[in-house]
Amino acid sequence: MQVLGFQIPTSRDAIAPTLSVMAILTLIMLLPGTWQDALKLNRHAVLEGQYLWQLITGQLVHHSWSHLALNLLGLMVCWALFIDHQRGWQRWLGVPVIMLSSSLAQIFSTPMYASMLASRAHCMACLRIAL
Repeated sequence: MQVLGFQIPTSRDAIAPTLSVMAILTLIMLLPGTWQDALKLNRHAVLEGQYLWQLITGQLVHHSWSHLALNLLGLMVCWALFIDHQRGWQRWLGVPVIMLSSSLAQIFSTPMYASMLASRAHCMACLRIAL
């Protein structure tokens, strides 16, 4: 398929990983608030050794629909720019490491820099997927 002069593959191998991640993120946003709260990164609880799953799940929960929409748009841009380099699910294997790194940076940094570190981690995830 040709879009804005770019040849974008439409095979299932090319689009399934990105669409799957987009669907998972949207489904998490549709969860009841109490469930989302259980998935959000709780700095103090994790430091006490509780809710360690939040080190990963905290990166999947969004604060609002506009936050989710902007992140999905960013994911689509990364996909469109780097689709030639994607080869199925293998490109996504490094993302959990980046998610964990982002959560740890948010926990051990000052709150002022935490959101900046999270944004940087999202960019790193896009680059990891692309390369």
